[in-house]
Amino acid sequence: MTNLHLTPQNARCSKRIAARLVKIDRGIDPVLEITSPQSGSGPVVFAAPHSGRCYPEAWLRSCKLSVDRLRSVEDAFVDRLFAGAPSHGSALLCARFPRSYVDVNRARTDLSLGQRRDGHGPESARARVGLGVIPHSIGANTPIYNIQPAEMEIEHRLEHYYDVYHRALDRLMGDTLRAHGQTLLIDCHSMPDSGAMNGRRADIVLGDCFGTSCAPHIIGHAAQILREIGYSVAINHPYAGGYITQRHGRPHEDCHALQIEINRALYMNAVTLRATRGFGILSQNLERFIAAMTSDFRHVIHPIAAE
Repeated sequence: MTNLHLTPQNARCSKRIAARLVKIDRGIDPVLEITSPQSGSGPVVFAAPHSGRCYPEAWLRSCKLSVDRLRSVEDAFVDRLFAGAPSHGSALLCARFPRSYVDVNRARTDLSLGQRRDGHGPESARARVGLGVIPHSIGANTPIYNIQPAEMEIEHRLEHYYDVYHRALDRLMGDTLRAHGQTLLIDCHSMPDSGAMNGRRADIVLGDCFGTSCAPHIIGHAAQILREIGYSVAINHPYAGGYITQRHGRPHEDCHALQIEINRALYMNAVTLRATRGFGILSQNLERFIAAMTSDFRHVIHPIAAE
């Protein structure tokens, strides 16, 4: 993006925007929470890109939606559900900013035409309806803003939040790959209880981008663990894996990525946005899943030929 032409009026506007961005940044400081393994590190990295719940007042003043409406697209409490990962030798990366502010599970260029100075270039279907990397809606006919973010605001969010998140994830994956010769990213999300035609979804959906983001034994083993615990598990439907899974899933380079979507009905009230009694049970069960995936990874990725 190019800079605004700084007429006196634009200069004053830029100063106001810059002052507001400083206040927003202070309300989301630090941008990330990275918890390192408590003991020797293993080959698995966990990440929660959509569980950020810092909603600075300086940003909310530009929004027409309430915090509760904005939080409806948040993967609430997912970072806490996977908080046990470091105790089993895995790093845990969590974004602290809301996905409605910056969605890191999109390509950096996934902007709507209206968010680009020249108004040209490819526009994804998601970005067209406001669900790109800098969201301007949370769904059909539900715009976030009274006034759309200015160009300098969009660039600031990309540099200060999007790029920071992806650099951190790149570093964690690179360090793990160098240490172990192979690595697995488990990208952690949550999903509404029901989908099209009000049909109830499975307890957990695992996605490997239809077999392209990780070795086939990995997703099969993950599904087996979760089913043995007692959960219903679907594979690649309705969520096959987003940008992060696609970007980091390179099985031919010993870099694997698996997306996990957890049904919110298992642990929270979607109306009050509060955790239910099921949260503790789910947390304990996910810790079993974390421990098994971490300890079994090498065997799963290189199964004995006779098997």
